[in-house]
Amino acid sequence: MLQVIFIIFLLLFVCYAGLIVYYRTGWSRLPGYTAPDNAPQTKITVIIPARNEGANIGNCLNSILQQAYPQHLFEVLVVDDFSEDNTAAIVQAYTSQNIRLISLKDFIKPGEINSYKKKAIEIAVQQSSGELIVTTDADCTVSQNWLQTIAAFYEDKKPEFIAMPVLIQPAAGFIGVFQSLDFMTELPVHQYIISFTACAMVLILLTQKKGLKT
Repeated sequence: MLQVIFIIFLLLFVCYAGLIVYYRTGWSRLPGYTAPDNAPQTKITVIIPARNEGANIGNCLNSILQQAYPQHLFEVLVVDDFSEDNTAAIVQAYTSQNIRLISLKDFIKPGEINSYKKKAIEIAVQQSSGELIVTTDADCTVSQNWLQTIAAFYEDKKPEFIAMPVLIQPAAGFIGVFQSLDFMTELPVHQYIISFTACAMVLILLTQKKGLKT
């Protein structure tokens, strides 16, 4: 019996390792992109839905404020999703004109809908002033050339939608590394589903905002 269990475990482990290698190989084959040295022209709105992210939102906003992208060409809209911690207070403490807090409670009541994150993005898009909508999570930090690269790709390739990979920082210890690997194997599938849904939603909202027909 133990031998059968060991064989099953070994087969599952081999399949799991093969899946990780498969995804790693696929990522490595994707063509890279080097932004041209041109002055950016695109106004960007960065949307950050946040719920009980008091421990993370400060680091996220600090990384965005350190962007190499011109300050007058981007704004940050943080949508507070009925947080019960100090998320809203932290955002309000930022005096930068680029950062604005939107409270979801000003638009809907608790329990009124099922998907608060989608509603948060919808409301932020309606209040945005940017030509290009960029979304990220409150527990993420971004590199200095994040917006610069996105804008350059947008102006160069004229895409309808841009999806970018996430760099995972594993926690210390074996369990943390294992959880990061597990998340990494699931991420491509999740990103495909979420990206498709978000793309359709944002495109519809932008179309409606511009007064065009869908």
